[in-house]
Amino acid sequence: MNDPGSQALRAESVAYVVAPYEADAQLAYLERQGFVDGVLTEDSDLLVYGCRTVLFKMDAEGRVCLLRRDRLGLVGAAAEGAAATAMLGAEWRMDGWGDAEFRHMAVRPLPSFLTRMSMARTGGG
Repeated sequence: MNDPGSQALRAESVAYVVAPYEADAQLAYLERQGFVDGVLTEDSDLLVYGCRTVLFKMDAEGRVCLLRRDRLGLVGAAAEGAAATAMLGAEWRMDGWGDAEFRHMAVRPLPSFLTRMSMARTGGG
């Protein structure tokens, strides 16, 4: 690959793997097995597959948004403190969530989304 990201990694002698197609499950496996410390991606599917450290949306200057699953419970507390907890409620805290809870949260809206998509295609509702 000759994209700027690959060039920068080669310049710093950082080992990397480029996935030619959808590789979410494989990337999650590589992270779980300790072959990689995190995954750089353009979407959030890797979180549902169980990745713990995900870097999103690298820009031209190499800046990324880092998301660590072990720190998701701190988001409300760090950003807004008691105001966020009061607004979102305690049920939205992610402290101690495992893969099953995270997947349930991510997939739970799916049936209503599919119903809306079906209605949109058929001109219903």
